[in-house]
Amino acid sequence: MARRFALVNAVALCGASFIPSDARIAVQTERSFSVEGDGVTLSTTTICPGYAFVQIGPGGPQLSPDLHWVLVDVLGPFEPGNVARTHAIVHVSDGTIVLAPNFPEYLGVPTSLLPLAWASGERAVLRYNDGKTEPVRDPPIKAIPALRCTTPAF
Repeated sequence: MARRFALVNAVALCGASFIPSDARIAVQTERSFSVEGDGVTLSTTTICPGYAFVQIGPGGPQLSPDLHWVLVDVLGPFEPGNVARTHAIVHVSDGTIVLAPNFPEYLGVPTSLLPLAWASGERAVLRYNDGKTEPVRDPPIKAIPALRCTTPAF
């Protein structure tokens, strides 16, 4: 039984992406940022035209405690009289992005329009405005697809 447990742990560790402990976010534009560490770029994320990352600056984007995810607010789509605000979570190893409406489908956590933050700890756990916490599924429930952009109507 102990050998089987050790084998399962070894397989899980080998399948996990290595994220260096010095991982940090480098902002390119209001629509893109990269995650860098050990002197290399781990991933780059770009949001669709008509959208912008906000919370870029001292408040974010924020790396999760396990350094596997980035939590950032998004504004858009920019339309006359309407600029919606939502959240996004970015997978550090490949830069894929999940917008809040898709949180339950891919990450197994509820969506919220209220402020979200990472809870302290070793794993990626979201803290909601009401104090509840939910762990982000890692690996995701299903593969995160590449972000599909449509042309804004303005």
